[in-house]
Amino acid sequence: MVESLPAWETHTKVYKILNLNISLCQVIDHLVDVELPKIKEVIMHEDKDEGLPIRFGFNKSEFLYMHHYILRKYGLEGVRCLLIHFILDYIKNNLARGYTREMVKDSIETL
Repeated sequence: MVESLPAWETHTKVYKILNLNISLCQVIDHLVDVELPKIKEVIMHEDKDEGLPIRFGFNKSEFLYMHHYILRKYGLEGVRCLLIHFILDYIKNNLARGYTREMVKDSIETL
């Protein structure tokens, strides 16, 4: 797991609170943080057989690719897990930048 990201234990607690499928969400955690899929699996028109770059999907243009990939492979519940995963990472990154809770809340609302 990448050290700068929130602990998966935190993710799991939030998945429980939101009544998400924890096993599926943990698969998504692993997929996003450890074993990124191949470029050609995510971006259908690409033929590259290499893995995606770390943190792929965090910006708006890339997120749609990850969304479609997860939806195809894991369904709507997988997309929910992906969204929560990215939101938790987003919160962690903004807090590390010195954002206050209110600033983090405002930035999430604009997502």
